[in-house]
Amino acid sequence: NTHEKIGSSFDGGLFVVGYCQFIHEYAINHGIDKLLFLSRDGDIIHKVYRYLYSDEKEKCEYVYWSRTVATKLMAKHNRYDFLRRFVNHKVNQQITLMEIYKSMGLDEFLPDNADDFLTDKNVEQVKEDLIENWNKVLKSYESSVEAGKKYYSKVLMECKKVLVIDVGWAGSGAIALDYLVNNEWGLKCDITGVIAGTNSIHTEENDMTESYLYTGKIVSYLYSQQYNRDNWKWHNPAKDHNLLVELLLSSKEGSLKDFVLDKSNLEGYDFVFKKTDVEPKRVEQIQCGILDFAKDYCTYLPKCAWKEHVISGNDAYAVLRILLSSNIETNIEMGI
Repeated sequence: NTHEKIGSSFDGGLFVVGYCQFIHEYAINHGIDKLLFLSRDGDIIHKVYRYLYSDEKEKCEYVYWSRTVATKLMAKHNRYDFLRRFVNHKVNQQITLMEIYKSMGLDEFLPDNADDFLTDKNVEQVKEDLIENWNKVLKSYESSVEAGKKYYSKVLMECKKVLVIDVGWAGSGAIALDYLVNNEWGLKCDITGVIAGTNSIHTEENDMTESYLYTGKIVSYLYSQQYNRDNWKWHNPAKDHNLLVELLLSSKEGSLKDFVLDKSNLEGYDFVFKKTDVEPKRVEQIQCGILDFAKDYCTYLPKCAWKEHVISGNDAYAVLRILLSSNIETNIEMGI
């Protein structure tokens, strides 16, 4: 409806336009060959960037990636993170072992007590069972790793320096992709991650990306421990701040579940997606509002004046903060 469209234009429009300015400035200053906007949160950012910088469309691509896929493809190199994300983070949340194993794509390893909930009483046994069968687990992911390589070999063809753009928060999407591209797949491409915001002070592992931020492997627009610290201290995932920002940027499609090998097409790979968890019509309304803001921005502010009127991360977050301070449950129920 009109209210949602206007609201998303105000909350999301300023943020996304400012974020695109930040991305563009970084890309120009660092000689970037290509910009990859990660699904699903990168969808509207990709659309706005291509609108604002229409002469750079050939350098931009919306690509499929997800935390789930990154964790599975990186299992060989980071078992700790695999167990942390798929098991530890789901303890005592009324999630069954069947749901846990299915989320990992390990249906064939289902235990006899698959209908039991994952709790602090059985979590160590679940991890022990996975570790005991670790070689089999890795074997089951080999085709996904190969399909991912085929896909990104095409995406990164002739690229030497690439930006990977996401909303946040740990920057793990870009870091995992960088490791796979350069160490697993041997594609030799320098990848830098750009995120809207980092883990905040309220996140359990709030310093896990500090080394990447320090070295410039990841850069953040809205805030970090070193930049706009008041925002870093205020932003609270426990109050659904992360979720609301993600809903503001979400695509209509479901998130990527897996890469699969497919000999029936020339590329040799295909995608498997989860069912969508958002209302498509509301996503369209939100994205329409954000795009309308971008169009108005271009109409009323000539391009020659953009450098003098850059939307800073602090200014963009000041507007987002109004949304994040509002009635969270109502916003989530409405899809923003």
